[in-house]
Amino acid sequence: MLPTALQKPPADIAPWFGPARPVSFTTEVRPVLEKYCVGCHDGKQASRPDFTRSNPDKYTADAAYMALHPYVRRPGPESDYYMLQPMEYHVGTSELFQMFAKGHHNVRLDDEAYQRLACWVDLNVPHRGQWSPTAYEGHNQTQRRLELAKLYAKVECDPEGEFQQALAKAAQRKIQPIVPKPLPQTPVAVPDVPGWPFDPAEAARKQGTAGQHTAMSIDLGDGLRMDFVLVPGGEFVLGSADGCLDERPPTRVRIDEPFWMGVCEVANGQFGRFDPAHDSRFIDQQWKDHTTPGYPANLPDQPVIRVTWREAMAFCRWLESKTGRAFTLPTEAQWEWACRAGSGRAMSFGDAGADFAKFANLADVSMKLFAVKGVNPKPVSNPAPDMAFLPRIDAVDDGQMIAGPVGSYAPNAWGLKDMHGSVAEWTLSAFRPYPYSGDDGRNDPAAPGRRVVRGGSWRDRPARARSAFRQAYEPYQRVFNVGFRVACPARPAELAAK
Repeated sequence: MLPTALQKPPADIAPWFGPARPVSFTTEVRPVLEKYCVGCHDGKQASRPDFTRSNPDKYTADAAYMALHPYVRRPGPESDYYMLQPMEYHVGTSELFQMFAKGHHNVRLDDEAYQRLACWVDLNVPHRGQWSPTAYEGHNQTQRRLELAKLYAKVECDPEGEFQQALAKAAQRKIQPIVPKPLPQTPVAVPDVPGWPFDPAEAARKQGTAGQHTAMSIDLGDGLRMDFVLVPGGEFVLGSADGCLDERPPTRVRIDEPFWMGVCEVANGQFGRFDPAHDSRFIDQQWKDHTTPGYPANLPDQPVIRVTWREAMAFCRWLESKTGRAFTLPTEAQWEWACRAGSGRAMSFGDAGADFAKFANLADVSMKLFAVKGVNPKPVSNPAPDMAFLPRIDAVDDGQMIAGPVGSYAPNAWGLKDMHGSVAEWTLSAFRPYPYSGDDGRNDPAAPGRRVVRGGSWRDRPARARSAFRQAYEPYQRVFNVGFRVACPARPAELAAK
């Protein structure tokens, strides 16, 4: 089949919102912030990033740039230098664009504004539109570049002069902020489910009466095993009345039959039995002067990442061929039921503001260590705010910087580990609006569209790792913080007599 580009006639390149020009935060992104964001992000509330204007001529980083930067994902200046897979840094992996997809407080960007932000991220979030300083050891670098371009490339243009003109225009612009209309405060009905929620003791009772055994182990060969626990059936409320819009309305859902669920996420070593060539690679360091590609995420006992939904399903089929059992990814409902283990709160262990150090690997104080200087690397123990880019909870130290060995944290009431944090997890379900229905085709492996990811990761704050929190990626996409765990129907002979 011919590539798509060859199936169309040639087309002229259309200008991108104006003539060719140097790209900078001040000239391209600030107008978007001033129109759509500063109506709320005006520096008056400490809990919100401040996007108000600061001096655009200053060489040091613009305050608004530094406020927005933590919410986008980009490679560092000396990050993993091997060829990366497509979509590794797609804007969909940035929290900023995930918030827009969830309807962030009813903010509605027009197409140009969205494209400006996306282009800025795709260009690796440039700050300046020129080289600085222009003079170094008595030499005017700007003038020398112009001379060499004219001499050797026959190019006579002055992009840095153009940028200075653009800065002058930017200083004169006046944009009226758009304050989004508040969403209607319509009460969200929460279904009444008898016996829901329930405490850990009741969870243990339900599990103990569901089957003759509550633990199972599968031999993968080469001394590797995969452990499972039995998750009982039951009814619960899926979703959240006070969470994101895509978690509403909460739905009464019944899990008809008990099923086996992996105690932990699939580890690199386990996945390697299926695909020895897979490499979860590294997590980038920030800043520069590195002698390594980053922090290793490919150790045998770390959870596998950068696997597509399709590859996760292929692993399940491989397990089925080895064992004769029907392994698959859990549906979205199975995943949330298993994660909650009877808890109706934000997390299986409490509220989103609870100390998660014993229970989950989330974005904690160790995120500061991504600010490095020197070689091999040398984290800065107490970096300045303009170095420590990643959003985090400074009051908690969970002992891991990125994903550590699987199963490092306390289990929930059914014995499942790392359901919150570590790495996010593919589910079987296609992303569809709620109310949830398991009969509408969303759990068909052949269903089109993006697939739901649950649980959050080491890079996410607790609010983004709640039991009800949803994200979605393309089934062919490899994501830096997404892995999976597997599920398996329980056989009749394994269940307790009813």
